[in-house]
Amino acid sequence: MNNLAKSIRNVEFINNLDNLINELLYSREKGYINLNSKEAIDEAINVIEEFDNDVLKLCDDIDIENLDDIIQEKKNELIYQIKKHYYSQVTIWANEVYKNIIDNTTLAVSLNKTNKNYTDKVYNRGLCAISWYCGMMNLEKKEQTNLIKDYNEKILKALNSKNSDYIQQELKIKTNSGYFLELRSLILNNEEKFLNLKLDTTNKLSKEDITYFKKIQTDLNTYKKNYIKDTIMLVNSGVESLNLKDENQTVDFIKQVENDFRYYISQNSKLDIETQAELVKKRIQIFKSSNMKNTKSNYFKNLINSLSE
Repeated sequence: MNNLAKSIRNVEFINNLDNLINELLYSREKGYINLNSKEAIDEAINVIEEFDNDVLKLCDDIDIENLDDIIQEKKNELIYQIKKHYYSQVTIWANEVYKNIIDNTTLAVSLNKTNKNYTDKVYNRGLCAISWYCGMMNLEKKEQTNLIKDYNEKILKALNSKNSDYIQQELKIKTNSGYFLELRSLILNNEEKFLNLKLDTTNKLSKEDITYFKKIQTDLNTYKKNYIKDTIMLVNSGVESLNLKDENQTVDFIKQVENDFRYYISQNSKLDIETQAELVKKRIQIFKSSNMKNTKSNYFKNLINSLSE
């Protein structure tokens, strides 16, 4: 009897190691695969340390001859997955830092175009950034030449623009609703094309929406793929229910629903598809009320009346 219990306990220990790895990597609340860019880089070592600490708790009453070897093998499996995600996010972080440097240098040149010594210094800073970026990304000479060409065009544009015009142009970029909806359609109908889009180069999306779609690009390469596509189809059903024809109204509704989802997640541990459906249903009723003459508060009036009955 004791040998049977010991055997089961030892096998269960292996399962518990797998459960721990899955929790550390994939849990919705704190899974490492959910982290993006700089956050993924900073947290990598902490995940490994958490594994080491939790394994010690699992080792109580475990008597396996090659225990250390088993733990090391599982730890190596964890490290392999961490490294894979780590290096994918290093690229994203490098892209973000590089783009930010180029944006800052071109803006600085625009604002100080009469100070040649300063603009030359800032311009050279951008060239150093290109050199650094190409080294980080192991880019070929031709790619570096293209980056310098694009950079020179941005600098020339900054030198030839009015300060106020240039700043406004940087800040006023608004999302093209048609393009926004086109991207959401691509996610469902041509995922590969969507994943290959260079979103940082578009002038059809606000910075906020570029970040939104870039995160989807990242998540589509994880276990979240089905969840993302199911959510888009669910929200699309809400659009169809409202029979929205205007692209601006459609995007407005989608963003309101997305905000509902984000708020719910901030207050709760998870957001399942059933809860999403309820939130979409609620937003449909509010959206109908707010877009019909003389009925703006109908949804909330009805809600209050139902609570007072």
